[in-house]
Amino acid sequence: AASQQPAAASQTGELITPAVTTYEVASGDTLAGIAIKNYKVASPRLLDEICRANGMRNANVLSLGQKITLPEYHRSTSQVASTTSNVVQ
Repeated sequence: AASQQPAAASQTGELITPAVTTYEVASGDTLAGIAIKNYKVASPRLLDEICRANGMRNANVLSLGQKITLPEYHRSTSQVASTTSNVVQ
């Protein structure tokens, strides 16, 4: 009796949990650098999510000692996969 793995994760996207949920900005930090350290990835969508979680209007403005909340990030998979318009015969 072979058990089957649920395919839901591949359809909804990968959940990335940050290394820490709160990060204190240090000298020389950038939002992209913080994302790479804690998520191992930095995409425009991830940076937008971090800004949204912290009520930040500008990803380029960080204050020394500022505490930033790092939310879980759902990296979406290819959105083309759900379309059937380009079926190869």
